Formats: sequence, C-alpha cells, structure tokens
Amino acid sequence: STSSKSDVTSFSIPSNLDISIGIASVKDYRRVAKTLLLSFEDDPFMNYILNTSQITKENTPKSAYKKKKLDLMQAYFEYDAYECISLGGTIFIVKDNSFEATLDDLGVKKYKFPYLGVALWNQIYGADCSSSGSDSDDDSGEIFASSNLRFFDNIHPSYFKFNVYSILGNCRSKVLNDKLPFLTKVRKEVLVNKLIKKPELNRNGSIDIWYLNDIATLPSMRGKGLGKILIHHSLEEFKKQNPYTYAYLESSNPNNRKFYLKLGYKVMTSFSIKYNKIVDSDKIAEIDPKNEAINMDSMLFFP
Repeated sequence: STSSKSDVTSFSIPSNLDISIGIASVKDYRRVAKTLLLSFEDDPFMNYILNTSQITKENTPKSAYKKKKLDLMQAYFEYDAYECISLGGTIFIVKDNSFEATLDDLGVKKYKFPYLGVALWNQIYGADCSSSGSDSDDDSGEIFASSNLRFFDNIHPSYFKFNVYSILGNCRSKVLNDKLPFLTKVRKEVLVNKLIKKPELNRNGSIDIWYLNDIATLPSMRGKGLGKILIHHSLEEFKKQNPYTYAYLESSNPNNRKFYLKLGYKVMTSFSIKYNKIVDSDKIAEIDPKNEAINMDSMLFFP
C-alpha cells in the first residue's frame, strides 16, 4: 500500500516534490534495480565485488561501458531486488506522483524507469523470521553464516539476461568465498555477542532485527532528504510490528557515517573488506582518506 503525502509530512518531504512511499511487489524488481544502478554506478564496494573498478567512462567506449559495466550491474541489482522480495523481504519505494501519472497516461512500460529512491530490507532475527531458527545460544551463531545466503535458490529468467549467470557466479564466488567468512565473523560479533546474547537488550528473545541490504536515491534527488524519509518510514513501519526492533547495516562509504548517526544509528565496528581486518573507526578518514581499503562501518539502530 502507498502512504498518502500527509502520512509522512513529519519526515520533511520537500515542498516542491509530490511524492508517496509504497512497497514494491515482485513485478517492480527491474525498476528497483534501475534505481540501484543509477545510485551505485560509482560505488567503491560494488565496483570492487563486480571487478568493474577499472571500467570508467573516461577509458572505455560508450558501448563497451554499457555492456561491461552497466548491463552487468543492472543484472546484479535485478537479482538483488528479486531475491530480497522472494526471501520475504520488504522494499520501500519513493515515487514521484506526477511522473507516475504521466507514465500511466502515456501507456508506456514502466520497468525502464527508476523510482526516486528505494530501501531493501530483510528480517534476519525475530519470532516471525524463518532464518532465525532456535533462539538458543548454540543456534544464534549460525543465523548469519554464509550457508544461509541462498543466492540462487530462487532463480528467475532475468538472471540469464546478458548471459551473466556465469559472470555473476564467478564474481560472487571469487570475492565472496573469500569475504563471507570474515563478514560472518563481524556480524556475529555485533549481532550475536553484542545484542542477541545480551539479556538486557534482547528482552527474553523478544527483539526483531532488520538488515538494510541497500538504500539508494537518484543522484538528482540527493540533498532533498529522501534517504532520511526512507529510513524513518521503514523504522516506523517495523516498530509498529514490534517496538523492540533493531536495524543493522553495513555502510560501504565512510562519508555516510554522519548521515546514519543523525538518524540514531551507532557505529559498532569498522572493517576493511579488501583486507579482511578490523580497523579503527575513529581514524579511517585520517589513515585512508581515499578509502582504498574499502572500509565499511557496521552500524546498529537501537529502539
């Protein structure tokens, strides 16, 4: 369902934008992917795991740039969006109401057009979460194990587009087989040892944890508060289901830390995904100003 404009005015929707917030269905996955592509085209983490860092507009012919980078990223994000929904996740979308009405009037196919913003969430712990399993301490450490990341369980014909099934598999297996054990270790330390196993925080197993896979706004919409609107709206919806809702994310851009801190997140730890090591959260900008180590922040929202 789509919230009316008046429902979300507390989140400071810019007065010159006529927008609404809704929830994507599986048929919307290509539009979600297009939004992610336009937002993450130059993201260091995405280019690192897809091995596209050296493919730039300056050194690559336009047709080759589209085929080697944009088509690959589009397919990757189509997979990302489709998997999120098929595994029971929730994707909140920000739509331009006037633009959507124009598309309807013209009768064009909407899948080629992005949304203004998207936020992809999956519940990874809680009473209603199938991946949580038992609440025992012995089981909780396996919640975030790499074996639970079901990349190709719900394969869809879109993933054969551009013949990238094998390419995506190689990118993921080459990088993620090396990185997932370390990521699992980081997540376990933050979510299990510092949260789930803390009785004063877990409240007898009554908490929910939602993981923010991705959040994106169109480059032309940056600075208009849409990211803040998406986060606020998402958390309010989750807290309606359970007031003891925590939200976890891994930010691939240290420059975004202040943004999340203002929204109530706390930095739990920081790490280099390139070198598989914990780094000093307070010294990232000083030690690695160009973020060559692909530093990331593990951040947690406390209710």
